[in-house]
Amino acid sequence: MVLFGAGGDAKPDQGMLTQRVHSAIAEVQSGRTFATTVDDAGGDIWLVRRVSQKTADFGVIAIDLGSIPAAALDEMRQRVDGVLADAAATLERLGVARALNEAKMRSETELLREALIGSVSHELRTPLASILGAATVLSKSAAVAKDERLTALASVVRDESERLNNDIQNLLDATRISREQIRPRQEWIEPQDIVNSALERRRRRLSGHRLALDMDSNLPFIYVDAVLVEQAFVQIVDNAAKYSPAGSPITIAAKRNGRDVVLSVHDEGAGLTAKESAQIGERFFRGERLAATTSGSGLGLWIAKAFVGANGGKMEAVSAGAEQGTTVSIHLPFATPASQPEVGPDD
Repeated sequence: MVLFGAGGDAKPDQGMLTQRVHSAIAEVQSGRTFATTVDDAGGDIWLVRRVSQKTADFGVIAIDLGSIPAAALDEMRQRVDGVLADAAATLERLGVARALNEAKMRSETELLREALIGSVSHELRTPLASILGAATVLSKSAAVAKDERLTALASVVRDESERLNNDIQNLLDATRISREQIRPRQEWIEPQDIVNSALERRRRRLSGHRLALDMDSNLPFIYVDAVLVEQAFVQIVDNAAKYSPAGSPITIAAKRNGRDVVLSVHDEGAGLTAKESAQIGERFFRGERLAATTSGSGLGLWIAKAFVGANGGKMEAVSAGAEQGTTVSIHLPFATPASQPEVGPDD
């Protein structure tokens, strides 16, 4: 017996079916008939029919009746009809048809959204790169520097272009995650290099805060995809800068904790309620307290969590409560000392 879904998917043993049975299944799935019997050319008779007479949502079932005599076929069909009628009635009482339909619609909507996000994001990258480049050149030109108003306008264009570029990158990263296209390219790297590179990328974003560094000098090498981990750390730094007031301190730390290297960002900003702590890192989650006053997509920490997880690590967020700051940490395992790369005298 093989049970086919409404969309035509079947269990792995469908390979045993002959072309005749496949054709009969396709005929029932198309709606041209409710039920049919077919000889599989090997001496067995197959009964192919919809599970339910009322709806096609429960799929199609193909039952191998064996070498049943023609005289007994009608009686067997009646017995199968009775069993499936009871099964379909139970499924209908449980609301399975509605649940299947809703799941199918959600799946199709999600696929369409991911395709649209990927397409639109790629189309926006080229013109945005031109705008960002032009704004950067203008902001540094001597003619603009002489006019405070033009300098301010050029800075606004550059800042907003960078923000939009970051949002587009988030969307592209989200598409990669949803399509399971994250393939880490691991290499040995010093954790400090990841932190320093991320901070350099966000130097302008952090310029309005008092930055403090607390990094151990003898951290072991870690074997990770440095690009993914750096992107995750950038998302965390962005979040700290976004949700803490201008002029407030942000502490960046890199420490060893047991068999982990921990990279953390601590701010003294909005903090997290108990409800927000339970949901942080979920896709599109944004706390209601600040959603109206602070822009964002709710993707940043979800992306960070996925990228860290792809490298065998974990991300956690800790807060004493609302308006009491937040510490977001990345925990990355490091290998045993024997497997650490040798550092030569010139390294």
